[in-house]
Amino acid sequence: MLHYFFFDIDRSDAVMAWHDENLPMPYWTAQTQKNGHAHICYKLEIPLCTSEFGSQKALAYASKVQAGLAKKLGADVGYSHLITKNPFHKDWRVTFWSEQAYPLDYLADFVELPKKLSKKQEVLGLGRNCTLFDTVRKWAYKAIRAHRCSTFDVFG
Repeated sequence: MLHYFFFDIDRSDAVMAWHDENLPMPYWTAQTQKNGHAHICYKLEIPLCTSEFGSQKALAYASKVQAGLAKKLGADVGYSHLITKNPFHKDWRVTFWSEQAYPLDYLADFVELPKKLSKKQEVLGLGRNCTLFDTVRKWAYKAIRAHRCSTFDVFG
């Protein structure tokens, strides 16, 4: 389940990127004290199921919203969105801005949604696990059909 959008912004004024771009208040920001780089977290109103049981249409839409926000924030498009700064760790300068959880449609209103995601964004999407599954399953389906048609006697 995906409950949050995380963004990695690598510049000294990163913590206020949301404000500078007239975006809604994030749930929290965690800033590196040494260089000002930050992670910005938005809480989603309705968590998204990222397993094979989730809606592919909803995941595709969420990926576009996430990509639009990343572009507007000037965030790292290569960021995997899987690991983030722990907002309760003493090494980060953390601000909790809002408890507000946002619907995807509301967040989408603040950005221009890409018509098509770049190859890098498609691969990263909402997680490498989804991409890996979608890539490997096509090979696996062919391999299992080929295996079922063949005979193999290990002990013969």
